[in-house]
Amino acid sequence: SAAPVRAAAGVAGRHWRLLPRRRLRDEDARGVALQPLGVGLLELDHLARLPRAEGDAVIRVSVSSDVDARDTQAIVAEPLTEIDIKLEPADRDAVDSINLLDRVAVKFQEALDAVSRLRPLVQTVHMFAAVPVGLALRMGALISPTMSPRIQTYQFNRAAEVRYRRAITLNQPVRAPTVLSDEERAQADEI
Repeated sequence: SAAPVRAAAGVAGRHWRLLPRRRLRDEDARGVALQPLGVGLLELDHLARLPRAEGDAVIRVSVSSDVDARDTQAIVAEPLTEIDIKLEPADRDAVDSINLLDRVAVKFQEALDAVSRLRPLVQTVHMFAAVPVGLALRMGALISPTMSPRIQTYQFNRAAEVRYRRAITLNQPVRAPTVLSDEERAQADEI
């Protein structure tokens, strides 16, 4: 059976642990009982009471292994908010059903929705995810091109001094195409 997903959020050095209010049971396609993933990100409403400010948010998703907050703070030192979504215990083989995969992906979508709704001035969500490929694809499919802010993803490298480097940026504002004059095209043709 799979372990529960836990989410926590923090703002400016303060962290909250969000726990389910009641225990529920669910079954996957094989009839294996799953522990509840019931972490209501609705409890993130405290974000709305904070002063409005522009800045960045951090979402860490720890499924295959733990994403260390110290490593992410080396990239985003002072985010407006931090949200952790964790499968406990984290393990490379932890996602053993499509039901569990979907439920973790929905927690990610809830976190994005909470940031968009409660912190509308967030410019970029920095996403650090230690997840299997199938879950990464499912999470990516839940990102709205019109509702979600810009999302910066990262590639982990255990051997590097700074363990994360920028990877793919989603929802990047699109620049108008550059239109070359006839003279510029002629110069380009000569090269």
